[in-house]
Amino acid sequence: MSAAPSRSKGDKTSDAWRPPAIGYWCTYSRAWTDTKHLYGLSVTEPEKAALNSMLDTCA
Repeated sequence: MSAAPSRSKGDKTSDAWRPPAIGYWCTYSRAWTDTKHLYGLSVTEPEKAALNSMLDTCA
């Protein structure tokens, strides 16, 4: 596994970065949403839109 995706993500939010593999968007957005909820973190409108778009790929 390459470290390149991790390096490109850095500390970017979901509206500024998405996993390169579309097949992973569902898993990524669910994990991101769960983490935000667990810690009571806020979500910006652009971030919410990006997460909703990725969640739409869930079966």
